Amino acid sequence: MKHASAFAFGILLASLSDIGIGVLLPCLSFGLLWIILAARDGRLILPAAVLVTVAAAGALSFVCRCHELRVEPAGFRGKGIEVCGRVAADPVYRNGRYEILLEPDSILFRNSSARLSGGILMRIFDSTASPSNLPSYGDLLTAGGAFRIPSGPDFPGAPDYRAILQRKGICATFDCYRRSELFVFGHSDGDGPTRMLRSIRRHIRYVVHTYIGGDEGAIALALTLGETDGIDPDTREAFARTGTAHVLAVSGLHVGILAVALFVVVAWVGNRWVRFFLFAAVLAGYVAVVGGRPSIVRASVMALLFLAAYNAGRIARPLNTLGLAGLILLVIDPGTLFDPGFQLSFGAVGGILLIYPPVWRWIGTRFHRFSSVPFARGLARLMLVSGCAQLATLPLMLHYFGYLSLVAPVVNLAVIPLIGIGLGSTVAAVLAGGVPLLGTWFGGTARLAIGLVTDLVRWVGSADRTGVAIPPPGWICAGVICVGILYLGLSRSPRTFGLRLISLATLCALAVGIDRHFDPLRRPAAPTVVLVPLSSSGGIATCVTERDTLTVYYGGIASRDSAVAAYVCASLAPHVGATSVRTVDITRLETEGPDVRSSTGLLNRFGPEIGVVSVPVVLSNTGERRLGLVSVDGTVVLQVPLQRRLERTVVLRPYPEWRLVEWR
Repeated sequence: MKHASAFAFGILLASLSDIGIGVLLPCLSFGLLWIILAARDGRLILPAAVLVTVAAAGALSFVCRCHELRVEPAGFRGKGIEVCGRVAADPVYRNGRYEILLEPDSILFRNSSARLSGGILMRIFDSTASPSNLPSYGDLLTAGGAFRIPSGPDFPGAPDYRAILQRKGICATFDCYRRSELFVFGHSDGDGPTRMLRSIRRHIRYVVHTYIGGDEGAIALALTLGETDGIDPDTREAFARTGTAHVLAVSGLHVGILAVALFVVVAWVGNRWVRFFLFAAVLAGYVAVVGGRPSIVRASVMALLFLAAYNAGRIARPLNTLGLAGLILLVIDPGTLFDPGFQLSFGAVGGILLIYPPVWRWIGTRFHRFSSVPFARGLARLMLVSGCAQLATLPLMLHYFGYLSLVAPVVNLAVIPLIGIGLGSTVAAVLAGGVPLLGTWFGGTARLAIGLVTDLVRWVGSADRTGVAIPPPGWICAGVICVGILYLGLSRSPRTFGLRLISLATLCALAVGIDRHFDPLRRPAAPTVVLVPLSSSGGIATCVTERDTLTVYYGGIASRDSAVAAYVCASLAPHVGATSVRTVDITRLETEGPDVRSSTGLLNRFGPEIGVVSVPVVLSNTGERRLGLVSVDGTVVLQVPLQRRLERTVVLRPYPEWRLVEWR
């Protein structure tokens, strides 16, 4: 575990600093020399030498990996570009358009070509497109359209679309507006293993749609293949509100259920090593079918290591096994350290391994009669395991989602067993897909179990007070809270627990203060103006924060601008601490309420400009104006053309300071 932590520290250090290979190679050589000298002379500290060498190796692997993944600068975009490649997945209908995952071969632009190291997400905006006239898996095609490499978040509090795509192996997007610009010139199904995996996935989809179907079938596909696109948005929101969304993602829970079932199935094999290789082969096949997600690989490696230690007659130490699994993943891909799935998976398991044993020993000592009852003991252990996992991942959940579910520990007690039944029945239906009677039997069982889970989650999620929305803490605050929670969980006595709790509260308050100090939007300065790119049509939303109210003014250029403005408002409000939000379309001021009309003023009767009364801002619903400071009747104001594309978000302190802050 120490070596895995040192390797991760090296990766983190390399990502935060501009360390080159020329510096890391001498550091690695120095570490190796230190190890050799420490092995000969006991006065030198050998463990420290090993940790320094491992950290240098982690930093070097990350730097080398980054040099291999060089592409165009973030935010690059261009029209009239032609892309050639192979379709890596069947078209999926999402958000009113079809999306195709493309493995690019080359990109052609102005008689020059380039190559990418990742996939391309092709989006087809033609209303006449359908699965029958679109390319399918394995087709070789060429297409013309608009190419873009996504940048980071468009505004504070928005999701990092570039990071989301990169975690899926996608480094660029390509927009095709006419189906006639797609030309298929060949077909290739790939190699033998690829065709076999595709056939298995197709069989699983067929069995799920045939014997389960409906909303339950969409959840069954999420449990088996990790495909969550078919789940109803309201259902997904209910799972998120109740803190049970983790069961929809293929994770260590699903691997654990499969590992227990596999262990029972292969127990009849006499030779322990033959049994181990059968177990490993089936588990590796499952990982290949669902994809190599960090949580899946972590759980699979841990299961194999536990079984190998059991066969060898050795005592498996769970913390060391977790560290070895993490080290293997980081060696294969150092960038996995920054994947939220990796962080949440290892954080949850680490919290269980570190916090659960001492807390359960304390409960068994203080409440001996209660812990001696089998049913009460089992229920208490299940709740404690769930609580330890959620406590350890709480800072990460707040950082990524900004929401704390209050009903998650209780709801998970019913959801996890039912999901286990649903997953097991789905797998049984897939294995018995050739026998209609068995397929119907197991499919009906899966449908019943998953239906009960869905009804329970929807019923609980419909309540008003299922959780609390909290402004997402930054990385500094989240990291400090994570370390503090683990430090608190390792307390050996009530006195130690109390002292560490006071220390943790003080440290968290200091971390929150530092976090807010470095975030310009969280400083208690009155009114703040934020400019946000609104849509691909070039619109800009002007977000004005005054007291506890956030108002988004926009020009209503495209049909989707109203929905995008509402999304901007909802994403930005927790970040700036606003308790009330509203959106205003300046092209429809006559239909707005009196409070909106009183907060704005018409500056030009014959033009598109209006002024915001609370702060000196002029909004122009035209692209003919320039973004900048102008003088109106002797007063310096900010002029915002709402039909002008921004390369980055610009945050301005209002007049008279007008101090410019660029948030990248």
